[in-house]
Amino acid sequence: ECDSEPCLNGATCYESVKQGQFVCICPPFYTGDFCHQRFSPCELPYNPCINNSTCLAQADGNPMCICKTGYEGTYCEVNSNECMSHPCQNEGLCVDGVNSYRCSCQHGFTGTLCEVEINECLSRPCKNSGTCLDLINRFLCNCTPGYYGSLCEIDVNECETLPCLNGGSCINRLGGYQCFCSPGFTGIIRSLPHCKNKHCRYSSFLLFFSGSNCEFRPCEASNPCENGAMCTEEMNLDAFPLGFQCQCVKGFAGPRCEINVNECSSNPCLHGYCYDSDKKYFLIKIICKDMSDGYVCFCAPGFIGRFNRKLCNI
Repeated sequence: ECDSEPCLNGATCYESVKQGQFVCICPPFYTGDFCHQRFSPCELPYNPCINNSTCLAQADGNPMCICKTGYEGTYCEVNSNECMSHPCQNEGLCVDGVNSYRCSCQHGFTGTLCEVEINECLSRPCKNSGTCLDLINRFLCNCTPGYYGSLCEIDVNECETLPCLNGGSCINRLGGYQCFCSPGFTGIIRSLPHCKNKHCRYSSFLLFFSGSNCEFRPCEASNPCENGAMCTEEMNLDAFPLGFQCQCVKGFAGPRCEINVNECSSNPCLHGYCYDSDKKYFLIKIICKDMSDGYVCFCAPGFIGRFNRKLCNI
């Protein structure tokens, strides 16, 4: 049957084992029993390329598929795994998609590739002027003296250490404390707390005396009595509000013996003038002059006076 050349377009004819039959082997771009139909391998229904890939007809009549990004394989039938290049940073988990991927970040990181470390201090979590230290996926608060807690939110009760001495009552304050002293002691806080040593204990300044925690008795603190007076402690604060009494030497008065008494104010000189003096007097002209610790009578002519009486008599 092939002698009649039934196959067209340069096709090759092969005799069949069956009597009277043959087979045509078509050249590229031809099809049909006799290779009489021209076709393109990239046209429907022959185009084998999928996923929007581009089909090119080769010289041998076979199609070649040009794949879109994200696909591979002879016919672009395989979805590429973009995670094979390990694009996610900082141990982020890569999740493959169709022509894409996404990174599931570990705690403390963000960004398309988990490349950004989150600064937890941006929200200012530390309270009461605490300083925030940013770490990976966490932060630390460096608290100011007088506060503690993960956020410096708890006020330290400084009174738990019993800082007030001699029976003084302690009142806790924000960032410090205040001592209310028992009778006979004093300790009025006059300034802000300050560090005494590396442990940052708080001290207070006394109104009249020294000592941070009411530890000095009034007469021990600074000898408040003046002009040689003797200091004695007193517990009766109604009568002695300063907690002490000064025994003044002759010629002085006042709570601290700070006042020089004017002995001439009572006009002790008869027929003369008074001069206050230092435990002595003289009888001269009629003059009384007040001194620091006594007085002196200066008598008028015709009058005299005795030292022990300090008077000017005829």
